[in-house]
Amino acid sequence: MIKSNFIFLLLCSYFSLLLSLDNFDIYELIFHHKKFNINNLKNFSNFENLKNSITPTFSEDFALLFESNFKLLEIVDVELSGLNKDSLNTVIFTGQIFINNILKRSDIIKKINKNGSLSIFRLSNPSQYSLLYNGRIKNNYNSYIFDDQYLTFGTCKNEGILLPNNTCECKNYFKGINCEEIVCLNSGIPTLNERCICPPGFISTHCEPLTLTQPTEYSFDFNEKSFIYVINLRDSMTEDVQNVIINTNNNLLNIISTFKNFILTTYVSNNDFNFNFIKTNTFTNVNEFITALETVTFIYGDLEQPTLPAIYNTLSTQKSMKGRSNMFVYCDSVSSMSTGYNITQIATNSFEKNITLSTINWGIKIYFSITSSNLYQINKSADGFLVYERLAKASLGQFFDFDSSKNNVGLFITEIIPFLLPMDIVDYGTEISQSTFTLTLNTSDVSVNIIIIGDGQILNHKPKVSLLSISIYTINNTDFNSINFQCNGVINYYIFAKTKNIIVPGFTVIEEGNYPEVDIYSYNLINQFPMKAVMYGYNIATSKMTIQSNSQNGKLIDLGTSISRNNQQQGMFNFIFNIPINNCLVGNNIINIQYKDSISNSVYTRKFLTLCQIGYDLSKNPIICQNGGNLTSEGSKCLCTSDYKGNFCEIPLCYNGGSVNRYPIGTNNQCICINGFYGKHCEKSNCQNQQESKFDISHKTFSIVMANISSQAYLVPSITNAIEKYINLSSKINPNFVNYFTLTTYSNISDIVTKNSKTYVNTLQFTSSDEFIRNIKGNKFPFTSATSQNSLEGLINSLNLSITYNRKRIIFWFVDQNTIEDENNLLFETAQKIAISNEIPINIIYTQPFNLFTNISTSICQNDKNKYDSKLSQLAYTTGGVILDLCIFQDLNNIQNLFTTFEQISYRVENIFQTTLQQCNNNQITKASFSSNDKKFVLINSNSNNSLTLSVTDTNSIQQNIGNSISNTPNIFLYDISSLQKNNDYIFGVSSKNQDLCIFTIMEESDIVPFIAFTKLASIDYNDTILNFGNPYHPVIHLSTAFQNQPIIELSDVSKISTDVYDNIGTLRSSSCSYDYFFNSQYSCKVTNSPFYLTATIKVNISSTETFIAQRSILSYCQGPSIGECLNGGIINNGTCICPYNYYGKYCEKLLCYNGGTSIQNQCQCPTNYFGKFCQYIGCDSIDYKTLSDVNKFSYNTIIFVVENTFDSINMNNDLTKNIETFINTISQYNGGKEFVLITVDDINNKNIIVTPNPSQFIDIFNKTLSTPSSSSTGQHVTTFTGIDAAIQYALYKPTIIYVFTNNGASDKNNIFKISSKIGNSYLQINYIYVPKTNTPSPSFPTSTNFMYSQLISYGTGGRYIAINYGNDLSSLITNYLPSTVQEDAIVEDKYISDSSQFPTKIFFPVENQTDWFTISILGKNVNNQNTLKIFNGNGQLVLPEQYEALVYTSGYVVIKIQKIAFTQNYYGQWKVEAQTSSGSLRIQVRITSKIFVKVGFSETETNDFVNRLPGISSTSSTKNYITANLPYNIFMNMNVFLESGRIYSTIMDKETTTDISMFNFNLRNPDTCSFQYISPQITIPNMGLPNIIMIQINGQDQYSQSIQRLFFYIPTPINCINGVLNNNGFCNCNSLDFTGLDCGTIVCKNGGTSDGSICYCPPGYWGNLCEKKLSSISLTTTTIGPTVTQTTSSFKTKKYFGLFFCDKSSDGINTIENQINIINAFYNLEGNVLTSLLIESEGQDSFSNNYTIVQPNNNNLFDVEIQNVRQQKVAGGDITFLSLVHNNQGNINLSNTNIYTKSPGNIFFINSFIYGTSDTLSTLNNIKQSQNNGLKFLAIVFDQKYKKKGIELTGDETSVYLYQNGTSQTNDIVTWILQKLSLP
Repeated sequence: MIKSNFIFLLLCSYFSLLLSLDNFDIYELIFHHKKFNINNLKNFSNFENLKNSITPTFSEDFALLFESNFKLLEIVDVELSGLNKDSLNTVIFTGQIFINNILKRSDIIKKINKNGSLSIFRLSNPSQYSLLYNGRIKNNYNSYIFDDQYLTFGTCKNEGILLPNNTCECKNYFKGINCEEIVCLNSGIPTLNERCICPPGFISTHCEPLTLTQPTEYSFDFNEKSFIYVINLRDSMTEDVQNVIINTNNNLLNIISTFKNFILTTYVSNNDFNFNFIKTNTFTNVNEFITALETVTFIYGDLEQPTLPAIYNTLSTQKSMKGRSNMFVYCDSVSSMSTGYNITQIATNSFEKNITLSTINWGIKIYFSITSSNLYQINKSADGFLVYERLAKASLGQFFDFDSSKNNVGLFITEIIPFLLPMDIVDYGTEISQSTFTLTLNTSDVSVNIIIIGDGQILNHKPKVSLLSISIYTINNTDFNSINFQCNGVINYYIFAKTKNIIVPGFTVIEEGNYPEVDIYSYNLINQFPMKAVMYGYNIATSKMTIQSNSQNGKLIDLGTSISRNNQQQGMFNFIFNIPINNCLVGNNIINIQYKDSISNSVYTRKFLTLCQIGYDLSKNPIICQNGGNLTSEGSKCLCTSDYKGNFCEIPLCYNGGSVNRYPIGTNNQCICINGFYGKHCEKSNCQNQQESKFDISHKTFSIVMANISSQAYLVPSITNAIEKYINLSSKINPNFVNYFTLTTYSNISDIVTKNSKTYVNTLQFTSSDEFIRNIKGNKFPFTSATSQNSLEGLINSLNLSITYNRKRIIFWFVDQNTIEDENNLLFETAQKIAISNEIPINIIYTQPFNLFTNISTSICQNDKNKYDSKLSQLAYTTGGVILDLCIFQDLNNIQNLFTTFEQISYRVENIFQTTLQQCNNNQITKASFSSNDKKFVLINSNSNNSLTLSVTDTNSIQQNIGNSISNTPNIFLYDISSLQKNNDYIFGVSSKNQDLCIFTIMEESDIVPFIAFTKLASIDYNDTILNFGNPYHPVIHLSTAFQNQPIIELSDVSKISTDVYDNIGTLRSSSCSYDYFFNSQYSCKVTNSPFYLTATIKVNISSTETFIAQRSILSYCQGPSIGECLNGGIINNGTCICPYNYYGKYCEKLLCYNGGTSIQNQCQCPTNYFGKFCQYIGCDSIDYKTLSDVNKFSYNTIIFVVENTFDSINMNNDLTKNIETFINTISQYNGGKEFVLITVDDINNKNIIVTPNPSQFIDIFNKTLSTPSSSSTGQHVTTFTGIDAAIQYALYKPTIIYVFTNNGASDKNNIFKISSKIGNSYLQINYIYVPKTNTPSPSFPTSTNFMYSQLISYGTGGRYIAINYGNDLSSLITNYLPSTVQEDAIVEDKYISDSSQFPTKIFFPVENQTDWFTISILGKNVNNQNTLKIFNGNGQLVLPEQYEALVYTSGYVVIKIQKIAFTQNYYGQWKVEAQTSSGSLRIQVRITSKIFVKVGFSETETNDFVNRLPGISSTSSTKNYITANLPYNIFMNMNVFLESGRIYSTIMDKETTTDISMFNFNLRNPDTCSFQYISPQITIPNMGLPNIIMIQINGQDQYSQSIQRLFFYIPTPINCINGVLNNNGFCNCNSLDFTGLDCGTIVCKNGGTSDGSICYCPPGYWGNLCEKKLSSISLTTTTIGPTVTQTTSSFKTKKYFGLFFCDKSSDGINTIENQINIINAFYNLEGNVLTSLLIESEGQDSFSNNYTIVQPNNNNLFDVEIQNVRQQKVAGGDITFLSLVHNNQGNINLSNTNIYTKSPGNIFFINSFIYGTSDTLSTLNNIKQSQNNGLKFLAIVFDQKYKKKGIELTGDETSVYLYQNGTSQTNDIVTWILQKLSLP
């Protein structure tokens, strides 16, 4: 109720307002506000907010002007204007104002344009806007697009690919940050709907070249023309425009009615008011055009006006512009934006160049009507004036200068223009100065019109019209043999004739080998680019073609005679000329064609223009070295820094297992680093949760572990004496090194009476050796009757001590009795693990117990527990310790001998090599070298008294002199080998009489100690100092010694197992890691609960000639599983591990490696293109990134109608013509741009009517064509398949949907097999709509194969086949359902029932959560029975009719659409539909539109990502395929949507049964390397043919576990291989690497060439079938526009150049500073023989001269410094002057030194501000020139049109000013211009 009251009040207020405005007129106006710019506009996200914000402010300005005469302002639109599409900087508003009717229109205009900040450009009555407050104008092509209007299908537009770095990878012919900019070749006109409107002769989506393609009837339709006016609105043009309006309306357009549309461009610029207004509109009737003319207004403007931008805006934006029309330009000013640059340079991006190409490509002639005004001066020698005449001549138009005679503009329109309206050119001549000459016309035209401009006449003839120096004659053919001219001065003449035959010349590339023939490549030539002339000609028998430069003395080049393409006039351009052209005279050239009409046999002559351009010289492209690389001295390649490689240093090197990031963001994440590493190159690491690690080995701890019982009491004197001896020797040699002592005693005391026992362990720590010895002596050593001792407990207690110097301590363990823990393996393993992890060798001394009751059960000596293979002995051997067996060698002095021996090797002695020899007899144990000349030892420990001999030889087998063992211990041999030299390799061996086991260790004295640990991740310091069995870890090492240079540490597996060797180089970690070096390769230990050795080799470059190398043997431990434990999820069963999938082994520790993977270090090493822990995932050879699109809104891009057009189809076609506009408008509104095609068929042939992206043109031609039958036959079958075949060639923009409408069957049904082989290649869907000639209840298809085959080809492409009556039924199909078919992206269910009349058929189908809508199509008799047609939602509930749309509801065909928006719940799930027929068959089909867009492909290998759309099929045998599937990238990665399985069927169209071929589960592929993320196992597809159809069902789940189902249909026809052969699996093997794709029909372009098919379009500088050839740099002859002047352009690379650059760092100049630097960089880094030197100065907050330091050639370091200095200079607060810099230069730089500054140096000024002091600056410059170097040039590069005047003031010459324009080639163009200027004398 409240809402209703509000609306009522609003209406009341509105009508009250209207009543109060009785005395006010409503005007519509287009205006600009000086204070509102583009930056202000960008602050608004929608039109409503903008309108509400600015209306009060603008209304206030109008009220100030008109006071009470103003009532209301209503803004209805906003758009942008500017000089080009890249600089739309002027905000233009459209609005309505209420002004008191006492004011006339002229008063309003004058008041607005002469006061305040408002500028008005058009004022009219509001014819199209009758109501106020009606929002915004609709359908304005130029309306500004706010943020809320952008479609949100993804960040990238136009199907660009959003890469992981949030940048867009654009498809061919799109560019821009978001792929928003459409690229149209050959002067195509981009539209808002992603398409290009192409000039006649080009029908491709971006006007790119195609292979031979049949023309349509409207491909070269020049009967309809556009009438084009371009008018300047400066106030000086008031009289001109009034004359234009009056005479155009009254005397021209009223008598001429041949125009299809009328185009009006108005323009004006005023820098003071900050606007560049250019607006172009197309009108469909003359009244609208005249009204638009009458409503223009005039305003103050600049001296120079943007005429060139206005012309180009017309040519580049009006999609309805017709070819071969005339453009009339009216102005009285010089044009801005005229650079005077050579338009023939292909890389040039100037307005003049673009206009020239557009006029040639579209056949537009430009006629200039130029006047002059007293209000503004016009400089007729300025390039902005001369350009008018150049463009007129370049377009075969004319230039008329009426000077101040503005009245003659009206006469020009009425008298001259009627003769200029589109006609053919027979001949012409320019700047003819002969007094008399005679022409002979070799043409059969009845008459011609000759226009003479200048003081000339045709003798014996009277002009029909004369106006000033213009005279027009009509000459009959009887006088063609001799037309006599008489001239007084210079004249131009043009000879026109009516169009006889439509002919269109062009040029094509010369194909080589088997490359496809190009229909047309361009309408223009490129010098050195070999081409042949082609021509479209209608009713042409023969023809000849020549080409000649536009100059009078240009050489005539014969292009030969015409030949029919493929001898059958095939192709859009059906003739080709037999003589190629390799070189042309650069500039405008004339094509002369003489042809014979095939009907009359008469000969005619016609002339056309073409432009010969200079090929882009690739050698001028500077080599840009990236990432700090520098050019070599010769400038030919880049020298990269150590962290980059590649031709341009573009590839980063990634360390520590990192990989190159294919999608970097900026320069800081060029590498993808593994966990724990970071940095630009993954060179850094950071450890989290660092554990405390003890590496201090500056001192050593001496430990004794012994029994505190009476049996060991007798050892005390020997032990203490030995310790004293050890300490004395150690203190003398290495004082205070051993400074910490521990004594651990253990005992198991048994009570004699009770026999109970108790164990004791006690540890004491000492810093004094005396106290240590005293405590040993002071032990009581009690008696015990226990038969075993807790020896291991005592050892472990000592090993676990928390002491400072724990690592590498000396420990002696005295054992004389059996251990209590003898059967406890865990304690043995614990002791072993602790000792090894702390690098503590366990030295065991076995002794006889001193006990009266000693027996075999108590003594360690009596039960073989002292043998080398006992558990206790293994503790010594496995930890690197030694054994002294006093059971055998009973002399207690051996204790002292042992301690003394150890003193020799206690001080900083490190193991180089250590191993256990099972037999102590080996001549070649190892090769080793030493890092220093300090002490070196070999220690051999044997458990028997062997006689050993150590042998050492060098690499030359020379025996080294080695003395005897210096050890007095019987079974321990210590050899001093210090005489061996460092850095030499030695071979060590040992021999003995006894073959017992021994421990062999090579040692050297050194402070270089590597400490090892292991980690799972690089970000973790370490996990443990030992390894866990079955789990690979990364080794990490802490190096005790720091080096000046960074060491290289190599870690290798001592075992050197050939199949599983470990060898890896460590990388330095960050300071946050205690373990400095990380090894990227993981290591896995092999044997449970046992030690293992690794060898570390440390290399350091000491100097350029010396390398330090140290080798260390590192002992570690392999921790096994606990008892009963299984690894990796295994389960113990009766003592055996039952392993899970993918694991095996005793403990389930081993991995199963698939797909050829091998286990290395218990990790699967996968072959190429496989990944995953078990190599179970499949990777791809290379990724098809163009399939990664996240555009999840599907839509067909090409819409083709194949329509029967006979007497039988009149009713059907009436429905089509009546409803086609609704269909087109609907799909254009919601689905973006489309390509539209119409082909008609009848009983005789097919007609290709039109191909266009222009919806309105298509509707117009569609209706016109189908309104008249092409055949009068009835009851005859038609050429349906021939029409489909023709349609396939126009399926240019894929995917394509074809609608076939017929009333009769297919007379050419046997062509189904030919068509089937082409269908898949074209990625299309065919829909067959059969309309009976007479309406019947529930229409059905006739059973004849003439109809069945059309259904079959539709079914096989996943299309629809529909039988429907004409009238309302057909209309509902066209308007309601067909628009939805363009968006339906998938079939969910398809079911056929042969008889559904007895009971309802029930069909179930899934609907997933991402579904937007789906349709249910039901085909059968009387299926629209509401009693039997029922639909149930995802919860099983009946869906009511109001919840769905019945798009088509006829007795024979029903389509129901169900949208998500209609359901608040129960939308997702398993739906059900029930239907029944009155008799006969039923087909139900469900189609869906969902964001989960599933693509399916086929491949011959499982690692291929560039898959085929079609399965591999053979006509003779079965084939093997892999089936791939793709989900949108973002959905796959982030939404937990996945595919599970697939099923392949063989089905027949109208049969219930299907045949299973195969079922499979998908395998996952690597999403980082594969765009198709899923692949099946290899599937065998049996040999089959029509009528069988392959159906593939794909199933998966969405993020809420709802089922996903898709069906895909394929015709089982072998692929048609274009450039290859079909292999046994039905895939094409291409003949060469130059072709790829499904059918080998896609050409592989090189050097950046682009192709949407089989033709390459080459970038500037390249040519050839593959763009594989470079245009060479040669001296060229160019022509100016004049008739006789030629100039030779020599290479710019023959001398030195010097440039003094002045940078503008004003407050505005800073906005272009990088552009300034880019130009300087390009100048300095020119390639080839050219040498450039320079000095860079800059004016900002202060004057900066770079200390007048000249940067000589190739001094890149100094260049970079000067550039950086400029960047760092502070910006000025406002405008600047260059006077100070120039004045100081006069005294500090002597330009007369030509050796440095050359004879022609240049002062080059960058200007992007209103610089001041220009007069004084120029004066100083001239003084420098006169006094120092007369060759000095002053050049200015201005970055905005408004600063051009300042550039002229500063240089004193307009031709020395270059206007910068945005474009990729602009920088190179400017440098070329600078060199040109500096080369002038």
